[in-house]
Amino acid sequence: MINLKNSLPLILIRCEGSSEIGLGHLMRTLALSRHLIKTQKWNIIFLLKKEAISLFKKLETQIPSFEVPEDEEKEILFLNENFSKKSPAVFLTDSYLLTKNYYHTLRAIFPSTIFLVFDDMAEKSTFPIDGFINVSATANILNYPENKKCFSILGPSFYPLREEFLQARPISGNKNLSNHQIRFCITMGGADPDFQTAKVLKILADVISAKSISAKIQVIVGPAFSHREELQEISKNIAQSELIFSPSNMADIFLNSDLIISAAGSTCHEIAAMRVPMAVLSLTSDQEILGQALEKSEVCFYLGHFNNASDSQLNEKISSFIFDKVSHQKQILNQTKMIDAKGGQRLCEQFEKIMISYLKQKNSFEIK
Repeated sequence: MINLKNSLPLILIRCEGSSEIGLGHLMRTLALSRHLIKTQKWNIIFLLKKEAISLFKKLETQIPSFEVPEDEEKEILFLNENFSKKSPAVFLTDSYLLTKNYYHTLRAIFPSTIFLVFDDMAEKSTFPIDGFINVSATANILNYPENKKCFSILGPSFYPLREEFLQARPISGNKNLSNHQIRFCITMGGADPDFQTAKVLKILADVISAKSISAKIQVIVGPAFSHREELQEISKNIAQSELIFSPSNMADIFLNSDLIISAAGSTCHEIAAMRVPMAVLSLTSDQEILGQALEKSEVCFYLGHFNNASDSQLNEKISSFIFDKVSHQKQILNQTKMIDAKGGQRLCEQFEKIMISYLKQKNSFEIK
């Protein structure tokens, strides 16, 4: 049985994370959790599978976490045994793997609980849940059920920036890239299972050489990245490159970059918060939707999906991105409109409204 230290409402967060899936689910639920914890109004517990919990403990040491079984039916039994008497206020999931039956069964175990899901592609409209969370730019182009929007948190105005990004001070100035060494940054996520970091690095190095650009390339290598030795060998032959392994402060790196090439994941919103022109490459189908949404909002230069772009096409697109200074300034202006420092505050306010609804539901069930 799980023992809580206080009587604050409980949020259970069930999310995924692995070297294959990546760290995006973990990172965004952690960012959300840290904002909620600052309000001192919630208990929060993470529920994670074996590999995810190992990665989680490298990222977070204060928020409690519990390992759940790999099998879905056994996981439901675990949750029933350990949390049925705790009556969680919110059960929040960030996973593409959980089935509709999972939610049906848990609703019977937690009848007064409000069920929320991160849904980047508006795929779970028929699931027995109460609301959706999508704090990315895709929320502006997808259709979510109207009858569930009262419990939903949708749009980048709710994006919960990590503390390091809140403390950073972006400069929205006109960077004259022709008068100094261009500082590039490459970031393909915490795992990059398809090893696109190497591909982008080699293509960018070719462009720099062909165009005689004075440049420095910082390459961010995430904690779940599994091709370190191979990438180190590639980097040795590119004099301008520097590998940065699991940096403690991404905001500083972004802030000191002139141009960034990124995977089209949630990191793009953090780059936008630092007001840096970016080119983005989709590594998954959901990232493809985000890349298109960011392109539509004119906050990035979209390179397409990695499976659909040849090396020569990427070379041409990256070259165009580097020299399109008008686009750089337009991106910065639109980034300012899309992301600000109050997303976490707005998100916490929405959760307070959800807590009021939960208390009403709980009282109703107790009366019955």
